[in-house]
Amino acid sequence: MNKRVFSLLLMSMMLASVLAIAVPKVYAQTSITVAPLSQEFGPASCVGTHFTVAVEVRNVVDLWGADIQFGWDETWIGYVGHHKHIPVETWPDGILHSPTIPVRDVVSEGVPMPDADPNSDYWLAEASMVPARPFDGSGIAFHMEFVILKQGAPGDPDKTLTLDITAFTLADNNGNIIAPVAEYDGTVVIHSYIPSPKLSVLPEEVSNIPAGNNFVSEIWLHAYNENTGDIVDLDPMWDVFGFDFHVFFDPTLIEVTSVTIDPDGWFAAFWPSGILVLRHEFDNAAGSVWIEFYGVPGDFGVHTAPFGQGVIAEVTFHSIYESATYPPPSCAIDLALSTVTGWPHPERAYPPWNGSTFGIYIEHFVNDAIYTSVRAVSIDIKPGSCPNSINPNTKGVVSVAILTTPNFDATTVDPSTVLFVGATPLRWTIEDVWSGEGVPPDGDLDLLLFFKTQDCSFSGSSASLIGETFGGETISGADSINLVP
Repeated sequence: MNKRVFSLLLMSMMLASVLAIAVPKVYAQTSITVAPLSQEFGPASCVGTHFTVAVEVRNVVDLWGADIQFGWDETWIGYVGHHKHIPVETWPDGILHSPTIPVRDVVSEGVPMPDADPNSDYWLAEASMVPARPFDGSGIAFHMEFVILKQGAPGDPDKTLTLDITAFTLADNNGNIIAPVAEYDGTVVIHSYIPSPKLSVLPEEVSNIPAGNNFVSEIWLHAYNENTGDIVDLDPMWDVFGFDFHVFFDPTLIEVTSVTIDPDGWFAAFWPSGILVLRHEFDNAAGSVWIEFYGVPGDFGVHTAPFGQGVIAEVTFHSIYESATYPPPSCAIDLALSTVTGWPHPERAYPPWNGSTFGIYIEHFVNDAIYTSVRAVSIDIKPGSCPNSINPNTKGVVSVAILTTPNFDATTVDPSTVLFVGATPLRWTIEDVWSGEGVPPDGDLDLLLFFKTQDCSFSGSSASLIGETFGGETISGADSINLVP
């Protein structure tokens, strides 16, 4: 080896050796800290939410004893339980080696403890004893579980609480106080309540739809106040960005004829470039609708955070079934597998954003609807006549009988509720109606109603009637007609 190179290498090794001897070992700052340092809850309802914190001793050398007091605001959060993590032989993530002498492990929430700091709600004191060795390193002194007791009302300022290490002493095996020790208290931010978004199918109940007729179910976006049970305006804080949901129904009772996204343009009005529809489909064989769409912002994400209440979609259904029995079948118009997406807000460290730079899922409420089919009854237009020929221009009357059958008593129908192709009855009687065609009266009492011909809106080759029983049950019936000049 070149002598000059060897000399340089030797000098470097000697210098490194000298520096290793001359420079004392540097330890990181000893600290006692609440972990995590900060937690945030709300603005969705969070009363009753549980959370945990730990108090940790970090970067300590020769720890033999710990005396720690801890306090919190009992008005806003309540104590649920705790565990001390002593000794490390039982709690590997804890502090102090066994054997130990427990001195204090006391919770006195809201009641001052003798000799303690007046703001303390918990006091832990414990020390190792011979032949234990001192503890070096970092570990958890205790962890504690809390429940949120209170949350500000809409419009109230957010509440910031301190999880306070009210007093502490760390000592070595000679009884000397370990110092300096940095102290880091924790904070809990409880954001005031803002009612969460809600998707609702409206109207909530649909009935009185005879077979062959249509009805519309609207999907509304608004908010639900859990404290009052009221439907309220959506708060712009949620910054709702898009939707992905299904609507399920019973295809033996109803079928879909059309689906319209944002029919009034309410949601698109918040987005400079309108909306982007990704799914807009229905399957009557499966009994399902699938809708997915999002707002499209302007340059640099510019948009107005949606607020208020509005219709985001409407589904037109067609009734295809009438029941011959009571009660008639019903089905849910079921809003399911729903996702409400919020615009990203990386500046918001709290749920549901948690600093995300992507769109986030927003917890929300869903309200379904119920569809009840109509009960089919037998009717006879112009009893005793066949075919049922009608001149819609005549000034006469048309008779229509609602017939009693083994499954239905026509005398239970409230005549004042009956509509026959849009006309209300002029008069009615209860009698055993003879339908003609060689069929004698059957001995059952039927309801015979009379309608002014020119009040009736006839069309096609059949005419329908709808009404209710005195008990509120909807009934519907139809019979053939022959329109003549």
